[in-house]
Amino acid sequence: MGPILVKRTIYLTVLSFIIITDIFGQDPTFSQFYANKLYLSPSFAGATEEYRFALNFRNQWPGIPNSKFHTYNVSFEKAMPNFNSGIGVLANYDVAGSGDLSTTNIGLLYSYDFNINRDWHIRPGVNFKFYYLGLNFYKLIFPSQITGSGTSPSITPPPFDHVADVDFATSALVYNERIWAGFTLDHLLAPKTSLYGDDAFIPVKFNLYGGVQVLKVGSKN
Repeated sequence: MGPILVKRTIYLTVLSFIIITDIFGQDPTFSQFYANKLYLSPSFAGATEEYRFALNFRNQWPGIPNSKFHTYNVSFEKAMPNFNSGIGVLANYDVAGSGDLSTTNIGLLYSYDFNINRDWHIRPGVNFKFYYLGLNFYKLIFPSQITGSGTSPSITPPPFDHVADVDFATSALVYNERIWAGFTLDHLLAPKTSLYGDDAFIPVKFNLYGGVQVLKVGSKN
């Protein structure tokens, strides 16, 4: 069963690159994503013994003057072995550019562990979250402010300086002692992102991940 699962995971990964024609980058990406497990997948909520608290920070393009691209992430999770479950809280704050375009997500996570057989488990998870988008329009810098001549097209300030909505993510994780694979579907409620009241939404995000433990901890050569 193990080799078959690995082959299927490889086939699905290759197939996803073949059939995907449009790619949208709407969320921050962490280089060490396994150090931010709840952000990767709600199925990891409570997957460790007792509890876990994590802080993550990303500073992108620090060399750009008078601009900031920062992401702050904090999470807490607790295992509930008596209920084969795990719970967690995940908060994410991302700010980009001179106009302080900020995105805030605060979510509650839950996962449940099913035994498929003696070796294999499947762990579905969900994340219900609050979504908030904000912008300080008057801190934006336009071409007419940095050039000595020329004109800048008229831009109408948005009627709203923020927009709030709710969002939902779901996931599933299949694993044994040495192999794990899973997926996450995020932004299933397509939260609104327009400060002008237009029909602009965040598209659905799909994450596919997996891994194999090559050498058991404590094993001898």
